[in-house]
Amino acid sequence: MNFTLNILYEPLRLGQAPPELAENAVRLAAEWHYTKRKESDITIYLFSGGAEVSTEIPHFMRLWNTLWISTLSVTSQISDRIMNPTWIAVNDFSTSQCAHLYIDILTKYRWTTVYLITDPGDPSVFGAISGMLSKELARQPSIRYTARRISTKGAGVAYGNFESVLRDVAAVSRVVLFFGHAFFLRELLITAEWLGMTNGEYVYIALETMRNKPIIGDFNWHYNDDNDQIAFRAYQSLLLLQPKNIDTPPNMQLGMEFIRRSARDYNLTYNISDQNFPNLVSSYWAVVATASLINESLSRTDRTDFQNGRALARLFLNHTYDDQYGSLYVDSTGQRRTDFVVTYFTTLGIRTPLLVKIGTEDMLNEAINLTEWTNSRKAFPPPNEPQCGYLNNKCLSKNTNTSLWISLFTVLGISVVAGIFGVFYWRYKKLKDGEQLLHDPWWQVDIDDLKAANASSMFTAPTAQPYNGSISLGAETTMRFVSLKGKPAVCFPCGRGEPALNFKDIFKIYNLLKLFKKLRGIEHQNIGQFYGLSIARSGAGWCNVFVLFGCPSRGSLPQVCCSAIGRDFTFTSSFVMDFLEGLNYVHHSRLRYHGRLSTFNCWIDKHFTLKLMNIASDRICSQLESVDNVTDCFGPTHCSWEPLFWLVPELDEIDQSDSAVTSMQAVDIFSSGLILYDILTAGSLYRKMQDKFGISTVVDMEFAFDNPLIAAVDFMEIAELASVIHTCLSALPEDRPSIKQLRSQLRELSPLLAPEMNQYKLFDKIYRQLCLYSNQLELDVILRTKALQDARRRCDALVRQFLPKYNILVVLP
Repeated sequence: MNFTLNILYEPLRLGQAPPELAENAVRLAAEWHYTKRKESDITIYLFSGGAEVSTEIPHFMRLWNTLWISTLSVTSQISDRIMNPTWIAVNDFSTSQCAHLYIDILTKYRWTTVYLITDPGDPSVFGAISGMLSKELARQPSIRYTARRISTKGAGVAYGNFESVLRDVAAVSRVVLFFGHAFFLRELLITAEWLGMTNGEYVYIALETMRNKPIIGDFNWHYNDDNDQIAFRAYQSLLLLQPKNIDTPPNMQLGMEFIRRSARDYNLTYNISDQNFPNLVSSYWAVVATASLINESLSRTDRTDFQNGRALARLFLNHTYDDQYGSLYVDSTGQRRTDFVVTYFTTLGIRTPLLVKIGTEDMLNEAINLTEWTNSRKAFPPPNEPQCGYLNNKCLSKNTNTSLWISLFTVLGISVVAGIFGVFYWRYKKLKDGEQLLHDPWWQVDIDDLKAANASSMFTAPTAQPYNGSISLGAETTMRFVSLKGKPAVCFPCGRGEPALNFKDIFKIYNLLKLFKKLRGIEHQNIGQFYGLSIARSGAGWCNVFVLFGCPSRGSLPQVCCSAIGRDFTFTSSFVMDFLEGLNYVHHSRLRYHGRLSTFNCWIDKHFTLKLMNIASDRICSQLESVDNVTDCFGPTHCSWEPLFWLVPELDEIDQSDSAVTSMQAVDIFSSGLILYDILTAGSLYRKMQDKFGISTVVDMEFAFDNPLIAAVDFMEIAELASVIHTCLSALPEDRPSIKQLRSQLRELSPLLAPEMNQYKLFDKIYRQLCLYSNQLELDVILRTKALQDARRRCDALVRQFLPKYNILVVLP
C-alpha cells in the first residue's frame, strides 16, 4: 500500500488564534479536496488542533463521507454520532473526561461546596475545562459551587495578590479548584500559607496537562527561590490531576526518537522542553493506530470499504490498540479515554499517587490509603465544612452552653406558664361568650308562642302531619307545621330527653351555641330562616326537641314538581339556579356544608323562590348529646318524613365535624345530583327506584357500571345534563365536582333548560312580561280614546247636516 502525506498550511498565517485557524482550515481542506486531491483508495484528514471548534469541518467531512481525526482537543459535538459519524478524537484527554473526573473526586470525598478559580488567558485549555466543569456542576443538585475568573495580566494578582480571593474562599468553602498557570498556582498556595489556609482543612486541586512545559509552567514546589520552604509546606494541601502516561519511559523514548529524526532528516534541533509532547504523541497514535486497523481489516475476509469514512470510523469505536509506547482506547462516542492519576505531596515533598482512574473503567480506584496529610497531621479527607462552620461562628464555649441551657429552661418555663394562662383565658372567654349567648336566648322558642297549624290551609303535604289538639307535637319523629307569632314555620325533630333538660351548662353546650350563632348570621334569599330550638312535653313523659325554620307557603319541592308549574321549563330553570345559589352560599359560609340535602328539604315560597331548609340539623343533633338529660338524638334513620335515598353509602364512615368539610361537601354534591334530576324531569327518582326495584336507600345499591341510578339518568332527554348528573353520582367522592364547577357547568347549559329565558331569572322575566302588558294596555287606551274622539266628531257633523240653520239674535238689556 502506498502512503502519501499532504500537509496543508499557510506560512503567513501561523500563530493565529483558534477561530481564525479553524476558518483557514475549512478553506484549505475544501480547496485541496476539490482541486488538488488525487484519486486514492483511502483518504484521511488529520487535524492537529483548532479546526474542531468550527461547525463547518464536521459538515464537510460528513458530506464527503471521509474519516477525520483531531489530535489536540475535542468538543461535546463528537458525542452526536449522527451529525459526526466520521470524527475520531485521539487527543491526550478531553474536557468532558476531565470534568467527570472532578465530579468523581468531589463525590468520593463528599465535598459538596467548591470554589472555582479560573484564569481565562493562555493556555486556553484551562478555560475550556473550567467551563465544561461549571456546566457539569450545575447539573449536580447536591453540589454548590462559586466561580470566579481572575486576570493574571497587568496589576493585581499578577504580583501574587491572592489575599482577597482567598478571604472570599474562607467564607464559603474549603475546596478550591484552580485552573491556570503553575506559577500563579504557586503564588496562590504561598499566600494561603501566610493566611493559615494550608493547615489540612483546605484542599486545593489543580490540573497538569504537560510536565515542565513553559506554556503551563512547572507544577513542582521547588523553584530555587526564597519561597521554596513556604511552598514546600503549602504544596502538602495540593492534589494534582494529570494523565497517567505524561512522563512514562516509553513516551520519553518516543519524544527522544522524534528529536533524533528531526535532526537527521530535517536538520532541525530543539530541546525536549520545547516539544509539544501531548500533540506529538496524539499525532503519532492517529497515524499508527489507523495503519494498524487497516491492516487488521485487510487480513479479514469481510474487508471494510476504505472509501467509506463512516465504516472506517466504526473500526475505532470501542477498540484498544497496543504498541511499544503504550495503548490507545477509543470509546463508543469516538473519543480517546486516557488513564488519569491524582497525586499529592508527602511531608517529604515527594509526589505520590493517591487515586487512579482507568480510561476503560468508571471506577475511581485508590492507589494508597491516605488517613493523614500535611504537617498538622489532619485527617484525610477533610470535611466539607468545619465543625465550627466556615466563619467559625457555630462553636459555643462552655459559658455559652450554660447560658444556652438557662435560656432554654427559661423559655420552656415561660411557655408552660403561657400555656396554662392560655387555657384559663380560653375557658374564661368561652364562659363569657356562652353567658352572652345565654343572656340573649333568642334561639329558645317558647312553646306557648307556637300554635298548631293545619297544613292543608297552606298546601297539601302528604309527608307532614298537622297539629291536632295539644301542643305535644305527637310522634317525636314526624315533621310538623306550626305558626310562630303569625309566621308559618316547620318543626324538624332532632331529639328527646327527660323532662328536666339542662341548657345552663355553658361548657357542655358551648359548641351548640356557636352553631346557633352561625345559623343566625345566614341571610340569603335561597336559605330558609332559622328560628331556633323548641322543647315540648309529650304525653309519654318525654321532652321532644325540635328545630324551627320559616315555612315557605307553596310547599316542598316534590309537591311543586308534581304540578303544572314543575313541568314549565321557565320555572324549572329558576329552581335549578336557586338551588345552586343556595348550596353555593352554604358551602362558602361558616357552616361549610348542609349535611342532609333532599327534595324534602327544598321548599318553594310564594314568590316561586326555592329555599334550602333544615340546614345543620345533623350537627344540632350531634351537639345535643352533650346536653344533660338528653337520651336520644334523631339522625336521618329515625325520621319518617325523610327517606334515606339521598344519603350516600360513605356517610356512615365520615366524621361529621369541621375536619370532614371536604367529604361532607361531596355528600351534598351527590344529593344535588338526585335533586337536579327530580327538578329537571318533574318526577321523583326515589319513587321510580322504589316502584321498580323496591330500593329505599342508596345503601341497598352497589356502585357498579350497571348502577340503577346511572341507568335512570341516561333516559333524560338532554344528554349534556345527564352527563353532569353522572359526575355528581360518582361512587368516588374525589371524582364529584365542587359546587363552583357544578354551577359553571349548568350555567353553560342554561340555554338548553329554557332557551327563551336566555340569561334572565324568573323574576326578571315576570317583570318584563308585566312591563310589556302595561305598555300594551296604555297603547290600547290611547287607540280607543282616539277612535272615540273620531266617532264623536263624525256624529256632530252628521247632526249639523240634518238640523235647519237658525239665525239667533241676542238682545242685550
